Amino acid sequence: RTVNDAPGGPGLFFQFVAFAVRDESFRRRFAESYGSLHQRIAEIYGRWTADFPQQPAIPLDQIALMTCAISNGFLLEQRLDPSLDDGLHGLMHAVFFRGIQAVTAGWEPSH
Repeated sequence: RTVNDAPGGPGLFFQFVAFAVRDESFRRRFAESYGSLHQRIAEIYGRWTADFPQQPAIPLDQIALMTCAISNGFLLEQRLDPSLDDGLHGLMHAVFFRGIQAVTAGWEPSH
């Protein structure tokens, strides 16, 4: 299952976001609810990484926020171009997590 299978799909989410931009009271409530999603994702990552030989170099709450941003960006792109394959979304996350793994192992990008 993907978010596209949910009733209203990502369109409903983006309608909430658009309304939140226009209504400060709603934005605060929506941000609080959405922030709890980030916390739950960070908790899942905490369980996944508990047995890793080395903990990620980036705090899990920041990784959760970044993965949501990646997903939201992909969903927006997919709304504009429905031909985008869901597999690209998975690939983006795989590359992202490999990058976290590389940073945790001590790799630093050269500038």
